[in-house]
Amino acid sequence: MATGEKQQVKSSLRDDVEVAVIGNGPSAIALSFLLTGYRPYWNGQVHPNEYLAPKLAACEEQSILDQDLEFLSEGLSLSGRCNNPVSLLYDQLLLPDADLGCQAPPVVKWRHHPELAIDHVVLGRGCVGGSWANMPADLQSLSYARWLQLPDMSITDFIQQMSKSETSAIERGRCGVVAHYYQQYVRRKNLHTHFFCSAEVTQIRRLDHLGDQDSIDGSPFLSVFPQNSCCVSLPSCSPSPLGQQLSDPFSSACITPTTAAESRLCTMSVSPSPASSVPITTTAAASHCGCMSTSSSESLSSQYSATSIGDDVLVPCIPHSNTSSPASSSSSASSITDGYEEKDSGVDTQTMPVEASSAKYNWSVCGCHSRKPFHFNAKQVVVAVGTSDEPRRLNVPGEGMDLLSYGCPTPGRLRSIAGRVSCARPLVVVGCGLTAADTVLLALQHNLPVVHVFGRPPSDTSLVVNRMPAFVYPEYSRISKLMQTRVGFTDKPLVFDSAEPYISLPCHHIVSVSPESCTLQDSEQRDVILPCSYIFVAAGSRPNLSFLPQSGQNLAFEPSADFDSRANPVDVDMGTFESTRMPDLYAMGPLVGDNFVRFAIGASLGITKSLVSKLRRS
Repeated sequence: MATGEKQQVKSSLRDDVEVAVIGNGPSAIALSFLLTGYRPYWNGQVHPNEYLAPKLAACEEQSILDQDLEFLSEGLSLSGRCNNPVSLLYDQLLLPDADLGCQAPPVVKWRHHPELAIDHVVLGRGCVGGSWANMPADLQSLSYARWLQLPDMSITDFIQQMSKSETSAIERGRCGVVAHYYQQYVRRKNLHTHFFCSAEVTQIRRLDHLGDQDSIDGSPFLSVFPQNSCCVSLPSCSPSPLGQQLSDPFSSACITPTTAAESRLCTMSVSPSPASSVPITTTAAASHCGCMSTSSSESLSSQYSATSIGDDVLVPCIPHSNTSSPASSSSSASSITDGYEEKDSGVDTQTMPVEASSAKYNWSVCGCHSRKPFHFNAKQVVVAVGTSDEPRRLNVPGEGMDLLSYGCPTPGRLRSIAGRVSCARPLVVVGCGLTAADTVLLALQHNLPVVHVFGRPPSDTSLVVNRMPAFVYPEYSRISKLMQTRVGFTDKPLVFDSAEPYISLPCHHIVSVSPESCTLQDSEQRDVILPCSYIFVAAGSRPNLSFLPQSGQNLAFEPSADFDSRANPVDVDMGTFESTRMPDLYAMGPLVGDNFVRFAIGASLGITKSLVSKLRRS
């Protein structure tokens, strides 16, 4: 059944739906926009790409969604930041030749066909915007603001309306303003009827069409919930649907720390040392209990969300405290794409309403909303949770100590601990991505001494801070220079510059943590003890896919290897974003290797086309 006339806010998550979208970041919002019945048409503007321009002109009155997307995307050059032709096509339609510095307007116009709407729900652990809702409001995005906008609503106009004096935000947006834009987009486009915040999906299972749809493995569905366990990690956003919870888009109540209870291990002690320097004691025994990952996926920050220089900001850095509550964080989003196996049928969906079929549902979805368990069935599931759910850990003894936390701290957090930080016991920042760089910048703004520990040489050209143009990102250029010119030596006390109290320790990693210090190991396997006050680990993050069968590991290109958004993402059809291993399951964003918002939202085009095609056949 079409849902064009069904626009009331759902009061619960009990009704079966055509599509369940897990995650509520930018790509999930863009998908909801299309599922609500919006369709793109060429607006008559000549596209600067000589291959795409004549193709658009040939089908002026036909929705682009009803055309052959594989054909339209032919001739578009792939880049290292996006290897999905359909995502590139969508990007070219909304931001023509943006990488060449072109400021041309979109070449599409939008028409709303309510009769084409597909019944769906969008489920997010936190506030609308995914990881953006958790980022410090006053930090700048990595991407230009224009590259972060969603279809049919200018973000630059939105920023100017909010603060006419904030002209710099037109180039790089403030994260808080961008988050507010995403929330207001959902409201202004009337998508809020489909959004449920504070909704955590705990399990989805493929239904056995020969058995009871309301059971899993022969047991009642709700038996999958341990008593009182389904809601303890939910953010404290309003429990009602989005339409009733957008009054405070920057509310800190929407930020939930990720925590982990780990055994406390006190292995070393450090005697008081002079206030002007940090003595480093060499030890004979080496601890080989773990080593921090220094892969290219460590990254972006409280200010951004992504995994490398090409990423906008899709990996949020949420301050984490080491308490005993379960891990939790907001879902983010992004996307992926490529060609179609099935050619367009030639039938224009503008004249063919999409009706829900009476076929069996394919998935059971269960979780917790407003501290109450829910269960419903869905024909299709789209996973758009991003990769920012859980921080990458060091896996070393003492990691559960109170002095260690993950991600970039908030300014308030730094102010609260400033009195306990000194040159004798400095802050330690672990990692060489943008999250670590943001943490260092924040500490230096508060004039706190920082020891920056990372595993690569500071001149390594693969380091993200070494690949960013200084005229666009002066703050990261500053960190790059500090990493290379303020190198400390562990065979003598570390002396801080009073004007810029920063010291880098490249080619080192932490092997253990004690209450007042950490033990480092250098490239020659020598251990040193470094007194410190706090440790902030910014070594990247990974998705929490525990709600999927086999925790989603079987969905990756190489199921036997660890999931990695770049090296081992979810294996999907490049045109539809449907899993090649699990039919009727789709993936978007960093899960499939797309970390830029501008490319992430392109998956919505391929997914919607696939869903429309399936509903036609059913």
